[in-house]
Amino acid sequence: MVAVTGAGLRASAGLLAVATASVAAPAAGQTGPVYARAVERTVERFIVPGYAALSAAGEGLVGSIEPSLVRLDRATGDLLDRATPPGRLRKLSIRHIAEAERGTIWFGGQCEGPRTDSVALVGCHRRGQELDFLPAPRTVLEAMRAYVGAVAASRDGARVAVTSPRGGRLVIWNARSRKVVETRRIADVCGVASGDDGFFASDGKGRIWRGGEVVSRRDGVQWDNHLAVAGPAGRVGPAG
Repeated sequence: MVAVTGAGLRASAGLLAVATASVAAPAAGQTGPVYARAVERTVERFIVPGYAALSAAGEGLVGSIEPSLVRLDRATGDLLDRATPPGRLRKLSIRHIAEAERGTIWFGGQCEGPRTDSVALVGCHRRGQELDFLPAPRTVLEAMRAYVGAVAASRDGARVAVTSPRGGRLVIWNARSRKVVETRRIADVCGVASGDDGFFASDGKGRIWRGGEVVSRRDGVQWDNHLAVAGPAGRVGPAG
């Protein structure tokens, strides 16, 4: 049985719609419209990082499923590149990805184990290279509680924002220096998206943030982990 899960996108000016899917037995992850082609055992998230490729992030929490980040030809579904975490991080589930400058893919993961562990959760990847997990202060990693809810890159690719709803943190990295430059405390924050003048974020209390300011509040609403900016940077809305 094939079930559409995770995420989808529209490519080539609306000419191609793609969605992730999982197969109950045998366990295999596939992307449409090429449903007959097994790509990974589970595929969770992907974006369009170039003119002819998709990037897909596969999880590693269940059984012997191996986490990986792959690049696919979006026309044929052919595998272009595949990278996996080192042995000590093989239980990390790579859940969210975003493109930064020069084709660098940033990713965020979730890890089973004590939520206070200071395990590496965020990294970047360039085609043909190994996954590069980024350093962060121990206090930041512990505060994220082994869980990344969303990743977004700034429009110029210079900064990357990562959220942790479990830890109530929004953490921003400088993509060039690879250092944490800002950490914000926002209870139950998860959705994050880039606008012209910074990052937007949404939380489980019905609030949408721009920087450190609440720009929208809806009582009784709990925004989920997807957020997208449509049109002018000042117009933003949850995508899920």
